[in-house]
Order: sequence, then structure tokens, then C-alpha cells
Amino acid sequence: MPDGGLALFRFYDPLITQVLDKMLDEQEYQKLFKPINNWWVQKSNNTFKHLVSN
Repeated sequence: MPDGGLALFRFYDPLITQVLDKMLDEQEYQKLFKPINNWWVQKSNNTFKHLVSN
């Protein structure tokens, strides 16, 4: 965390992943997602969103 505190990142929770996709800036997004080429995130309506790391 920015203040040095620790937080649990529940990367397996599709609701959290959808929020991160919208709130992270490009640098933060790349730091978190770059090691992974593709993510498929299940949405609440049982469809999937494709996230790609550049």
C-alpha cells in the first residue's frame, strides 16, 4: 500500500479483477498484469471479459 501497509490481493476473485482493470493507471496495470499474457475474467452475468497485457 502507498503508506507501507500490507494488503491481501484476492486475484482469484473476478469482481476484484474487474475493478482493478478500471482503476489502475497504465504503469500499475503493467506491473501487476505484465507477467500474464491473457486473463479471462468471469463477469456477474456469466459472460467473460478478455484482458490482455501489453
